[in-house]
Amino acid sequence: YAPYNDGRGNVFPQRELPTAFEQELLSLDCNKLREAEDIRKKAAADPVSIGAWGRLGPDSYLLERTNERLDLDETCEALVEMAARHPKATAKVIEYAANGPYVMALLRKKVPGMVPATPEGSKTHRVLSAAKNANERDARAISMQVMFKSGNVWVPHPEMPGFAWVLEFLEEICGFPTAPHDDDVDMTSQALAHLQPSVWLHEYREKRAAEEAEPVVLNPLAHQQKRI
Repeated sequence: YAPYNDGRGNVFPQRELPTAFEQELLSLDCNKLREAEDIRKKAAADPVSIGAWGRLGPDSYLLERTNERLDLDETCEALVEMAARHPKATAKVIEYAANGPYVMALLRKKVPGMVPATPEGSKTHRVLSAAKNANERDARAISMQVMFKSGNVWVPHPEMPGFAWVLEFLEEICGFPTAPHDDDVDMTSQALAHLQPSVWLHEYREKRAAEEAEPVVLNPLAHQQKRI
């Protein structure tokens, strides 16, 4: 296949997919339980995004991606099926929010290597900082921008059979945060944080150091002993 031309004057480089990776994982961004129940009722709900990723050196490769409106049972089934197709993906990183805890509870005896990624912990590593107001770019987009701009994120050629979804995936990534959905964004930022954590940890440590350097003001009255 020739290098992909998006018709806007942008020609993207291409390379052969590595035959082996140093690290492989699955990343799952769930919808909420209420939304999963809405799906059963044929109502609107956010999609569920699951991605299979591989890392070789500084480069991360998106190998497969599922983005569908799934209920809880269908989400579990989709994760089990993708895990079977990628047996070397020993870690399954699941955001421990929304339906994530239910998925892990239902599959804990079926799927090994499930790793919870909580917004207070692991997610902090992949998010530089929470957006403070509506006018500020969301930190998830800024985080991923580092990897995408440096040319260290690779996706399948969209003209290859079975990979037409790549254009939809890139449209959401590039359109964030104004795109209708951000499921692929969450799935991707979560995966990259575990594949290349040093990019996020550097900023996270700087933020923590700044917070710890702030003076702590104590209430002197709280330390006064009562006299009888």
